[in-house]
Amino acid sequence: MIIDASTPPVGTVRTWLDYRAESESVAFTFPDGEADLTWAELRDTAKSIASGLVATGVSKSESVAIVYPNCRDGVLAIYGVLYGGF
Repeated sequence: MIIDASTPPVGTVRTWLDYRAESESVAFTFPDGEADLTWAELRDTAKSIASGLVATGVSKSESVAIVYPNCRDGVLAIYGVLYGGF
């Protein structure tokens, strides 16, 4: 992964998330009172969601629909699908 402040990161969402998870900093803060989400928590949950999708038979590059409002669970669902390469 190449990180440069003047350009977007190069690599996949998975690489970027794995890189960011090395710090315990906050990734998302939710104005509705939900608990903050750290990068490590986001990566671990995304990895778990991706594994669960594979276990149900979803293959890499398949389309996965996500129907969630803007909330903590919605963020986790999106990153879980992206982390798995779906």
